[in-house]
Amino acid sequence: MGLKAAPAHTKKSDLPIIPAGLQHAIVYGVFHIGHQASLIKDVEPKDRFYISFELPYERMEYEDDTGTMRNLPRATSTEYTRSMHPKSAFRKVIEGWEGRQFTEQECDDFDITSLIGRNCQVNLGHKMGSGKHIGKTFTNIMGIFPLGRNVPERKQENPPVFFSLTDCKEGEEVQFPKGMPDFMRKKAMDSPEYAHLFKCWQDAKATAMAKATGGTPPPTTPTPTPTPTPAPAHATPPTGVPPQSSSAMPGDPF
Repeated sequence: MGLKAAPAHTKKSDLPIIPAGLQHAIVYGVFHIGHQASLIKDVEPKDRFYISFELPYERMEYEDDTGTMRNLPRATSTEYTRSMHPKSAFRKVIEGWEGRQFTEQECDDFDITSLIGRNCQVNLGHKMGSGKHIGKTFTNIMGIFPLGRNVPERKQENPPVFFSLTDCKEGEEVQFPKGMPDFMRKKAMDSPEYAHLFKCWQDAKATAMAKATGGTPPPTTPTPTPTPTPAPAHATPPTGVPPQSSSAMPGDPF
C-alpha cells in the first residue's frame, strides 16, 4: 500500500564522510516512523517519515550476506513531517522538485512512495554534532532539486524498500523490512503508533494461548514498549542495501 501525506567488520563511524555539494541521487526507500517528539519545547509531536537516497557516484565495496563483495552506491536520508500543508517543508521540497505549485487535489492524492526510483539532485552539507555527538561531523540534505538539463537518469541499484506503521495490522507483530536502517527502526519503536500495535499483538498472543489451554483470556493491560536491540557494528548489511553511515544520519529535522 502507499503512504500519503557498513561493510563487514567496519564500524559506521569508520566510513568516510560523504562529500558536501550537489550529488546525483535516486530515491530507494520511504520509511514511516510515526509521531515523534519535537526538539522544540511545547511543540506537539509530529507524524514523521524518512526518504532514503542512493548516490550512484559515491561508491564503496560491500560484502553481502552471501559473502560476495559488491560495488554499491552510498546512501543518505532526510526526515520530514507527513504533511502537505502549504507551509510544510515537505510540500515546499516537492513543489521545488517538480518546478511548479500543486493543487489542493494533487496534495490530497500525493503518494510519497511514488518517489521511489525517481532521480534528482541533492545538495549535501556538513554539520558538526552537539551534545553526545560532539566531535562528529554529519552530512545533511540541504535541498532536493530536479536533474539538470540533458543529464541522463541512472537506474536504481538498491532494491526498493517501504515501511509504514499505517499498514501494520492490529494483533500482528510489526515486521520491519530488510534494508530499514537500525536508527529508523528504533525511532519507529519509540512512537505511540508502535506502542499501540505492540500492545495489540501481546493481547492477541495472550488470548490465543488462553484459548489453546482452555483458560480465561487475561484482561488487557498497558504493555511497555521493548527497547530495540541494534545490530552489532560488525554485522553484515542486507544484500544490496548499504548501511547508513554516521555521516549520512540526518541532523535537525526540517
